[in-house]
Amino acid sequence: MLRIIEKNQPIFLPRCRFARRPFDYLAEAHARACGDLSRKQGKEHKMSTNWTIKTAAIVLALASGVGQSRGEDAKSSPSPEEIAKAMAEFAKPGPEHKRLDALAGKWTYTGKCWMIPGEPPIEMKGTVERKWILNGLFLEERMSGTGFADGSPFESFGLLGYDMHAKKYTWTFACNMGPVASNGVGRVDASGKLVFESTCYCPLEQKEITARDELRFEGKDKVVMESYKMDNGKPVKMMEIVAARQK
Repeated sequence: MLRIIEKNQPIFLPRCRFARRPFDYLAEAHARACGDLSRKQGKEHKMSTNWTIKTAAIVLALASGVGQSRGEDAKSSPSPEEIAKAMAEFAKPGPEHKRLDALAGKWTYTGKCWMIPGEPPIEMKGTVERKWILNGLFLEERMSGTGFADGSPFESFGLLGYDMHAKKYTWTFACNMGPVASNGVGRVDASGKLVFESTCYCPLEQKEITARDELRFEGKDKVVMESYKMDNGKPVKMMEIVAARQK
């Protein structure tokens, strides 16, 4: 049977237990939002706390490392007294310098120079003086003479010493015959000779050549120097100088 509903009469429908009112949805959405925000804030707070702890640990580690490094630097850095002692010890002439003392003094020399192999040599003569400078670490050499082809005067300046770090003798030589100084390194061979090797520019050959100078001591008052150039690995004699100590 149909029931007739009068106008303006309220209608009461049975509510399904699964039915939900709009307010329920709003309330649930609000609860979820608050819950998510709370969880998010909690997570961010936890992350912030973790980062704070990690940052503090890194700062402490760096501070500890810097402090340790400064402590090690302070411990390893020498004192002014230790620096002065080390430098004084390094600047002290050794027995190798004593060997060069045999060259000190005033000398008169004569020599021969073979500019062209097979041709007669050029005769030379002059004087050489050597004296210790710079606290006895270097032997200054000044040489003057005549005897070249056109009779022009000859002058040279040299420094002989011993490199205690490289364990080698050194010889720097410059003269008025060219604008290039030669630097040789030397040793004492089995016979007691001082042997220096160097490279220098030859204006005749217009190239660099390898040279070897040998100083032989014949007693206390005579020194013989022989100079060679290397030609295809073989020594070719270029000069011989005999120096006698002045009395």
